[in-house]
Parts: sequence; structure tokens; C-alpha cells
Amino acid sequence: MKLKIFLIILTLSLYSFSYEIKLSDITSKIDSMTQKERVSQLFFVYTPKKTNFKTCPGGVIPSKTLLKSVYKKNFDLTKHFSKYDIPPFIGIDQEGGMVNRLSFIYKFPSIGEIYLDKENQAGIINSQIELMASLGINVNFSPCVDLSFKDKSYINRTKRGISQNPDSIIAFSRRYMKLHKKKKILNAIKHFPGYGDTYDNSDDFITAYKGTGIQLFENLKIFSSLLNDASFVMTANLKYPSLDTLPALISKSIVSFIKSQDSTVIVMTDDIASRGNKNPYMTLKRSFLAGCDMFIVMDDTLFPHLTDSMVVWLNRKEISEKDVEKSLIKILLKKEYLYQIFKKK
Repeated sequence: MKLKIFLIILTLSLYSFSYEIKLSDITSKIDSMTQKERVSQLFFVYTPKKTNFKTCPGGVIPSKTLLKSVYKKNFDLTKHFSKYDIPPFIGIDQEGGMVNRLSFIYKFPSIGEIYLDKENQAGIINSQIELMASLGINVNFSPCVDLSFKDKSYINRTKRGISQNPDSIIAFSRRYMKLHKKKKILNAIKHFPGYGDTYDNSDDFITAYKGTGIQLFENLKIFSSLLNDASFVMTANLKYPSLDTLPALISKSIVSFIKSQDSTVIVMTDDIASRGNKNPYMTLKRSFLAGCDMFIVMDDTLFPHLTDSMVVWLNRKEISEKDVEKSLIKILLKKEYLYQIFKKK
């Protein structure tokens, strides 16, 4: 109970709410939800088209086709999802360059190019933010703060790296997230604990981290410095032999390290339905048991089956109701910041 109260007080101070949210308000909200409604809040689901969910997920990732429809004013994302008692987060990857979900509107430069363009840096970031806000986006899965030195590494090959200097990554990322917060857009830093010089894309198959121990240590320092500025941290789908035999998203020791640094940040997985994760159901279960709070699913057809599985595991006591509640508290507090789901009395 003391931990929950501390968690709430800390989060409220971060977001500077103008009124108090009592622990009883949150627990009452959770108690009023069915098991399926509770576990549904733990998912961030790719949404290829306009969808009326029977049980709303915690977050949605609209497809480029859907975003085009929103841009042409044929569909209103915010209005559509406001009908749910607890609206979902609406998130996209919007880094720029090769990860530009808004490329049909404007060819934004890569985040590394934005970092180097000191004169126009704030203007470019703000133009992305304004565009996301106008479409109803309130979560950006960015910045990618991985420290990578080799040109052919996955991070540098896809032009997702900010800099090769840890202090520069930290300083830029803080400015980047501060600009997002002005428009009430939350950020997810990734890919914890760092992709390093790894060549392969872990969406295709799970591979081992490549890079020096010092490089990994520096990346851990980068993440530790930025966790308090971020709302989410995305775990990598890589193995880190010096830290654990398991991939980061199912490693209890790696996830526990995040929580020891910041108890309010939402720990999310990368796509649990990627080709690298042969069994999304087992990946979901092991990630939850490791301590992850939210799970990205880029195959929307799996969402109802994954939630059904979690309900079965809860009833069998294979996963804990208390752990679901801990994740829900963090999620609901951030949704309160965005949506004011707890009305002032």
C-alpha cells in the first residue's frame, strides 16, 4: 500500500496535476473493471482500419492508411476513441528519416540529421509534434537513444542513431521530450538496454547484442539519465550475455533494473508478434512475469486471443492480479494526464 501511495504522489508531481487523485479513486476504477478490461489495458495494438473494439486496448497504433484518412479529415481518431470509458493511448513511431510514419505528408529528416541541424532543430521537431497533435497522436515511440559506433550496425544503417556521444544523446533527448510534453505527447525511449553495434534486426530473429561492455555500460547510463523524462521505455528483443541468458523483454533482472531506476515509467515490449518471437503467447506470458507493463502487438487479429489467454492465466493463478494492478495504476495515471478520466470532485 505504501508503495502505491508513493507511486501516485511521485507521478502526480511529475505531471503537475491541479488536483489530487486519491488511491481509492484508482482502486475503485480498477475494481469496477472486468478481468478482460483490465488485461486489455496492457496492450498497444496495431490498428489497420477503423475498428470498434469490444474491449478497448490500452493503446492503438494506427496504420498509415488510417492516418491518411485522418489527415484528409475523413476520420477523427480522437472522437472515435473518446467513446470508450478509458480511451486508448494513440501512438506511432515518428523519428524521421527511414522511420517516418507521416512521410505521406512531409519527408522529415532522420533524428541524427535533426540533431546536427542546430539552427533548425527545434523548428523541425516542433513541426513533427504539431502534425502529430493535429492527427490525435499522443504517444511517440521515440527517441531511439541507442549508442552505436559502427556504420553497418542496424541502428546506424537505418539512420536511427542520434549521436556517438552519450552526453549529447542525453542532452538532445531531454530537449526533444520537453518539446513533446508542451503538446501533451508522451515519449517512449528505446531499445533498452541498448542495441549497440548489433547488425541484425531482432524483428526477424532474436540475436545477441554486439558491442563492447563499456558501450553497454554507457547505454545503461543514458537510459538511467532519461527514464525520469520519458513516460515509456521499450525493451529490446536482444540477448545480452553479460546480463542474462534471456532476451531483455523476458529477463526479470533487466526489467527489474529499469524499475529500480524509475518506478513510474511504463515498461513496454517491442512487438511480441514479430517473426523473431515464434510464440507470441509464451512471449507475452514470460514478458509479463519478467515485469513488463505493456505489450506491443502488430497483428491486430491476435489481440482478443492474447487477452483471453491472460484471463485464463489469471484464473489459474499463473500470473498475479496484483501485478496487473500495479501496471494498471501506472497506465491510468498517464491517461489521467491525457484524458482526465478521474473527474474533479
